[in-house]
Amino acid sequence: MKNMLALFGVLLAADCGAAVYAGKKYDMRGPISGYRTGDNGICYVAMTTSDGYYTDGYHEVSDRQMCKLARATYLLRGDIRARAEVRYGTDTNAFTEFEVNRDSEPYWPPYRAANNAATYKLSGSINGYLLVRGNTSCFVSVKGTTNVALGSGYHEVKKSSHCAVLLGAYLDGSTVNLSAEKTGDINQIVSAELSDSPKAYWPPYGKH
Repeated sequence: MKNMLALFGVLLAADCGAAVYAGKKYDMRGPISGYRTGDNGICYVAMTTSDGYYTDGYHEVSDRQMCKLARATYLLRGDIRARAEVRYGTDTNAFTEFEVNRDSEPYWPPYRAANNAATYKLSGSINGYLLVRGNTSCFVSVKGTTNVALGSGYHEVKKSSHCAVLLGAYLDGSTVNLSAEKTGDINQIVSAELSDSPKAYWPPYGKH
């Protein structure tokens, strides 16, 4: 009986123009049309997309940082890219990844410029911010005047305090000054600063 029901579900989905298999991934892009709070840090997010099958349908988000990003994006009426997975046995499918970007498309490493330095600086505006469910890191790219090719590639940010600062910087377009280090396949941001650099400086005082 269970097998018959599963087969019926697949046939019904195919008739609607979408193959729905548990665990299948699919992408959506567009504005957020609905945000609904749930219990235990869960929220539900709906998006308006060109995909008539999933558009404006609520999806579960079980990651607090992803919920914050979705809420901010809704309030600012911005677009977001989401990756979702099909789930059986529940009312909703789930979003597993959110990405917001502006001005130019950030890219995933390998980086487009060679860099032999163990550490380097990035300065500019955040043009890409990506979150993955269950990963405490965030991933950012920087569009600016220093290390252009490296900056446009995603960097991992492991500290939640840095992620919070950089999300705010993305949302309001602030200039950031970042320190990065080479760590393998994807380089890491190790410090984050919002400032009118070089106007702001580190003590000792009296440098003006």
